[in-house]
Amino acid sequence: MQSQRWAWTHRHAVPMFVASVVAVIISGGAFTAIVVVDRDTGASPHLDGQTGGDPTGAATDPVGGLGDGPVTGAPGAVGDEAECLVGSWRAVSVTQGSAGGIASLLDGQMVLVGEGPVFDFHADGTGRADYGDATIFEAQTLGDTVEMAVQGQIEFGFQAADGQFRLVDPSSNATATMPLVGSFPYQLDTDPVSFTCDGQVAEFSDEDRQYAARYERLN
Repeated sequence: MQSQRWAWTHRHAVPMFVASVVAVIISGGAFTAIVVVDRDTGASPHLDGQTGGDPTGAATDPVGGLGDGPVTGAPGAVGDEAECLVGSWRAVSVTQGSAGGIASLLDGQMVLVGEGPVFDFHADGTGRADYGDATIFEAQTLGDTVEMAVQGQIEFGFQAADGQFRLVDPSSNATATMPLVGSFPYQLDTDPVSFTCDGQVAEFSDEDRQYAARYERLN
């Protein structure tokens, strides 16, 4: 990820980012959301740190049965393992450990507070994440609580095989809002995560990123 200039001042124990917001890392639904916003240009970079163009980037590392090429194009019909996810789900718990960048200022983890987003997974391998008017995540920094409110929707494709799950070409109109920072585009990462599904409960995790999320079926 590109290095970017930033500065902060202690005001009510909440960082104030003068030049840019760099690598604000939170859990977005079943996946890690990495949001980078250049305060000078207003650009929302790729998740690989390159500004402009498609903000989603593309995952290229090999993962289980998901293949080792770029994650692009229509996902197609889901297989047996992904079929368990077809339907509507609500996030009931989400945690994400801090991991460098501005996230390293956080004490502990970002956590979902209150009602979580609703994820719809369709049999054709497409889906939608709905954060409503405000889905709230909180973290501790400098001894105080920092809140991030996410609103809007994200359309995506998805793939699941061999206990691994990842998104395909997410397209977002969602925004996140933080005190003193304001609003900025919010996008979901395409990096794979581990998952299990028993038909009523789906759990997603990434041990390296200290990420864990639990979803319960709505229908």
